[in-house]
Amino acid sequence: TLQKWLTITNKYLALYFEKEITLEQQRTYRILEFWKLCGKNISEPEAYELYQKYHENFLNSCFVFQDTIPTLKKLKNHKLGIISNGTCSDQIFKLEHNHIIHFFDEIIISEEIGFSKPDNRIFHFAANKVQSLASDCMHIGDSYEADYQGSLNAEMKGIWLDRKNSKEEYTSNKITTLRELTKLLEPKQFFTKAGKSL
Repeated sequence: TLQKWLTITNKYLALYFEKEITLEQQRTYRILEFWKLCGKNISEPEAYELYQKYHENFLNSCFVFQDTIPTLKKLKNHKLGIISNGTCSDQIFKLEHNHIIHFFDEIIISEEIGFSKPDNRIFHFAANKVQSLASDCMHIGDSYEADYQGSLNAEMKGIWLDRKNSKEEYTSNKITTLRELTKLLEPKQFFTKAGKSL
């Protein structure tokens, strides 16, 4: 069920970033499609009201993992950035709410630049922001397709943060905790994603 929700979310977020639908529409359509999959039909106003309740609970439930802040402190001599699919207000709220926004030199959010992961343009945009080649940057994220494959396709060094230690996909550049990053510290530019990765 969670995977279905994430698939629906990514579908409508992509349409929103491409300016094919409005922010309110993408939020409403996500709920409508998910409820339809669950065998229930609701109206658009009902869907939007449900989204508002979900959204508030989601934002207030986003907390960093125990290994996040210690790892960020260890990386203080590296240039750190965020590459995130989502809306600017949500991603900034999560970073500020968890008191970690000051760790990052650049924050790249798909809503702001018009394309999202795994599109390699967002990774190249991020590298340009820190005046580096993509090949000199490392990206860490918890989505195998959007983060790991996306960054590799953009010629970054990709690290898959698989906290559940999934056996569905294999890569030698897989870690299950941020504590394992120390063995991979080669590039000086790091990008991660706001939200579950942290």
